[in-house]
Amino acid sequence: MVDELIMLSQRKRALEAKLTALLNRPSESPMGPPEEVVFRKFHLTMEELREMATEMNPTLKGMRKMIEAKQRAYDLAKKEYYPDFNFKFAYGQRDNGPEGMKRRDMLTGMMEVNIPIFYRSKQDRKVAEAKADIMAAEAQYRAMKNEILFMIADMGSMIQRVERQLELYKTGIIPQASLQISSSMSAYRVNKADFMTLLDSQMTLYKYELQYQQTQTEYEKNEHT
Repeated sequence: MVDELIMLSQRKRALEAKLTALLNRPSESPMGPPEEVVFRKFHLTMEELREMATEMNPTLKGMRKMIEAKQRAYDLAKKEYYPDFNFKFAYGQRDNGPEGMKRRDMLTGMMEVNIPIFYRSKQDRKVAEAKADIMAAEAQYRAMKNEILFMIADMGSMIQRVERQLELYKTGIIPQASLQISSSMSAYRVNKADFMTLLDSQMTLYKYELQYQQTQTEYEKNEHT
């Protein structure tokens, strides 16, 4: 137990120094005791997590915008199958003639028509390329979405496992270890158990309590990550 306390004390000092550096405080600043870790179950369901990830993930947002841009390019490429009409108008102001004759201003108009004669070799290829770009972008989006949903599912299963472990420590393992100490103490008082059995029971309880605190700390860290 003394050896374990020495190791934990050294680790505590190292963590305090690291926290002091991260907070940009003088090295001699007292850290103070930490707040007690209180177990709080994760309040979001897996379905809510999946919806939040799908809607708010910046990578998925960017990929959706890219798909929309490629869809617009595809729509424009399909429009090139049709003739392109271009209308032009011009207005010209004319001065009066040398003998005072009034001359009307000029208004001219022109219409241009571009006919896609080579649509088989040009437009078809452009449309097919735009469609392939959309399909590639959608495949990348699905792959990224599936990877994110897998990470959420993995995290969710880990959270559920740790919650069950914490409940088991709190309601089963630690109470049973405490009862074992009481039983060993009673047996020791009437010379039915030796001192090492009593000490071993106490060490077992300490081990379970330490594992409970470590598991709870990791749970809180992962929940806020």
